[in-house]
Amino acid sequence: MAEQNIPVKQISGESAGQSNTEEIALDTQYPYFKARPASLGRSFDSFIAEQTKGFVVRKFVIDELEEFLGDEDIESGYFIIKGEPGIGKSALMAYLVKTNGYIHHFNIGLQNISKTQLFLESVCAQLILRFELDHPSWPPDADKDGAFLNQLLDEAGDKLKDNDKLVIVVDALDEVDRGGLSPRANILYLPPVLPPHVYIVVSTREKDDIHLQVANSKEFRLLADSTFNIRDARDYIRQKLSDKQMLQRIASWNTTDEQFIDAMLQKSAGNFMYLRHVLPAIKAGRFVEGTLDQLPEGLLGYYRCHWRQMRNQDQVIFDTTYQPVVCVLAAVKEAVSIDQASAFTGITANKVRDVIKEWREFLYEETGDQHQYLYRVYHKSFQDFLREEVDPQLKTYHGMIARYYLRLAGKDIPDYPTLKGKNSYNKDIESSQKILILASNPKGTPNLRLDKEVREIEEILRQTKYRNQFEFCTIWAVRPRDIRKALLDVKPHIVHFIGHGNEKGLLVEDEIGFAVNISTEALVGLFALFSNKVECVILSACNSSIQANAIKEHIKYVIGMEGLTKDNVAIEFALGFYDALAAGRSYDDAFEFGRNAILTKFPKEKKHLIPVLKQAEI
Repeated sequence: MAEQNIPVKQISGESAGQSNTEEIALDTQYPYFKARPASLGRSFDSFIAEQTKGFVVRKFVIDELEEFLGDEDIESGYFIIKGEPGIGKSALMAYLVKTNGYIHHFNIGLQNISKTQLFLESVCAQLILRFELDHPSWPPDADKDGAFLNQLLDEAGDKLKDNDKLVIVVDALDEVDRGGLSPRANILYLPPVLPPHVYIVVSTREKDDIHLQVANSKEFRLLADSTFNIRDARDYIRQKLSDKQMLQRIASWNTTDEQFIDAMLQKSAGNFMYLRHVLPAIKAGRFVEGTLDQLPEGLLGYYRCHWRQMRNQDQVIFDTTYQPVVCVLAAVKEAVSIDQASAFTGITANKVRDVIKEWREFLYEETGDQHQYLYRVYHKSFQDFLREEVDPQLKTYHGMIARYYLRLAGKDIPDYPTLKGKNSYNKDIESSQKILILASNPKGTPNLRLDKEVREIEEILRQTKYRNQFEFCTIWAVRPRDIRKALLDVKPHIVHFIGHGNEKGLLVEDEIGFAVNISTEALVGLFALFSNKVECVILSACNSSIQANAIKEHIKYVIGMEGLTKDNVAIEFALGFYDALAAGRSYDDAFEFGRNAILTKFPKEKKHLIPVLKQAEI
């Protein structure tokens, strides 16, 4: 550290352990501190307020914690709360801090608050402030190991009165960056043994190993399907039903309150993040059919559903404005202003403001030093969805941010690879090969693993050394007019349809999501209009060899499926085909590689004969 002798204790007012709202000066050693003993340190006030908004008291967890703290046989130790994303761990930890004034630290990966150094600075300063410990300066290398924290815990423990307990809350161990820690070290340098009457409450996602070896601990698993969690979720839903507008909306759905609550519990699987998003969406009328069946399954299902709904309103505007802003707010290490997001994306501040307003439920808002609003993605589960299903690892948007800073430094760098993320149009870029993926799984048809197949294709093309030669665009829940518009806008060389088909044609979605047939004649007529641009058509659907045979009159390479096609066969063919294409092989060769991939995967069957190549001289 640049400065070592920096005052960390300038307390005026009430004695240690009592509320004090006067400002404490911690100088620049602690740039994130707005340190007041009342809020205990690192300016997590807005985070705690957001997390505890509408909080349903998790009495069953709190009872377990109080029993642990009150057990005379447990002199000190760790209470470890484990649970899946969205189950309400951070909200619970925020509630504990808000109601008990515990010393605390929240690891927030989305805000780059994930380093061991930040934890040590935060908790050590709070201990010094709370217990008026005699440490007027920050020791050299105090953040390089856990020695100083151990010393402060011992000193604070000595100041505890009879029956007093020192409780420290540390949220989200799974978001901690272990960079710089030895493989044997405890996460955050947490002590393996705590002094008497000192307890640390931690939370983490369900993981095999969080690198926490301690002497005394109790693990509490916050299970989504437990009786107690379902009870709390039921109370939360019932709380929201007290809203008059919500009651009117449910009444229009032709269902009773109890039927609605039961359906929400089943759809959410007890996940509070799902409820946090879906209940306001219902109130706002976003589910136009007004039926319980329309509600998505699970949190990931909601993210997919909302992404698709928003995109279907206007795909070009979504791809050029909404997606870049939302993904940049997921890629940033700290919350940024509207102007900064505008600078990163090249999108006007007014448009960025419109996107933020439209996507507010997914964003966290805080106030910066200059009293300006700053934004980032609210929950890691949504960031995970974006990095896994929209743009792998958000590489496109990390590159966008990097290019901005390199330009500020006066460095001229080439554009980021022209391989675009799924769901993106860029009509200004002309690359060697543009791939248009059309995905459709209408209601009432067997479920397909469309996302897996598309994700695998994108990963293959991103990893190839020829990635600069490919640009791809995916249209989900495709309707007849979407196909025509995408062909006109994207001008693809390869068109890949993934979905269902029959002898009469391909099945796509109508305006409310049910299956509608595009006839073979209509497909032939459409591709005839693009015969000078489209080089290859892949119809990954049952019985599509019929359509392939007809389309070949206008397109040189057309691949269809002979008879019924299983999902895993189609995926395996796509992997082999695009592996070869990405390596620079011809369409003929890529087709053979696709068939060979099926034969390798299913050696005892003749599934490799299902894909057929229809080729004609144009």
